[in-house]
Amino acid sequence: MSEKYALHYPVQITNHLWKEDFEPKVSILCRTYMHQPFIRDAIEGFLMQKTTFKVEILIHDDASTDGTAEIITEYAAKYPQLIKATCQVENQYRKKPKTDKYIQPPAPRGKYIAKCEGDDYWTFSLKLQTQIEFLESHPEYTLSCGGYQTMDENGRIIRTDLKKFPGMDEKGFTFTLKEMTGHWLTKTLTIVYRKGIPELKTISSYKYRRDVHVAYHLIKKGKGFYHNIVFGVYRVHKGGVFSSLTKTDKLDLRYRIYEELYLKNQDEYTRALFFNAALSLLTFKITRISRRNYFKENTKILLVCIKTFRFRKDYHRFFKNPVRVIKTLFEQ
Repeated sequence: MSEKYALHYPVQITNHLWKEDFEPKVSILCRTYMHQPFIRDAIEGFLMQKTTFKVEILIHDDASTDGTAEIITEYAAKYPQLIKATCQVENQYRKKPKTDKYIQPPAPRGKYIAKCEGDDYWTFSLKLQTQIEFLESHPEYTLSCGGYQTMDENGRIIRTDLKKFPGMDEKGFTFTLKEMTGHWLTKTLTIVYRKGIPELKTISSYKYRRDVHVAYHLIKKGKGFYHNIVFGVYRVHKGGVFSSLTKTDKLDLRYRIYEELYLKNQDEYTRALFFNAALSLLTFKITRISRRNYFKENTKILLVCIKTFRFRKDYHRFFKNPVRVIKTLFEQ
């Protein structure tokens, strides 16, 4: 942190005074849609950050009609040195190609990328400082993440998720694809990663691309570090894009995401994710369709489960305690 971008000690970013030509060290990317009840918490979580380096906040609203865009515009006018807002006038979700009314957001200028959806928020004021300091001093790592809390629709914290791994110290633990196999460690709101890894064209090649694709390709290029810190809050509510889906739609989408990821990469990590997704969908459908339609509806998924099953890797995990494993699969 000896470069010209560094202060001597962390200062709240709303009190920073940087020259315009100074490049930000990190770009915060925030996507919003119909997040009027939540977006202030998200933005305040960004503004509370204390850092020794310059930060930029890029917020992209996809034509919300509930007042979200107005709140974002209010903050952008108050903190023009920090916040750049893009408010679409026509919803662009799943529009390929984008419509002629699409407004191109500014490209992130930071060396690092931090993400947080507009309905989640950060609670640790040194989140960015902690993660950037680690990545700056450990060039072999591509990703930094940590713990989070889950909040229900009534504003109650229902769970604190802070992973524990054998051999970890008080600061956290290193992980690779091996540790990620079968489950993901965190939520997007905790992640900071190096820009340019992976390349944009790699992620753009996926039809069902999600943040899991970014994380997967990051860890293929280096190591990840999980900080033993709760960084923020993940909200579960009916207005969420994923939360609003039916159970069948969620499992079907998960199946399609991991099918594509596996077919493009064909490694043990993607195989395990695809096998779990196929098994989850198959098990769910078995309990909800008539015997008459069972083979017609599920032959393809059953064949996928058989094809991707690996006896030594999956037997112990599944057959020793199938009830527990099926419950775990459905919770992913």
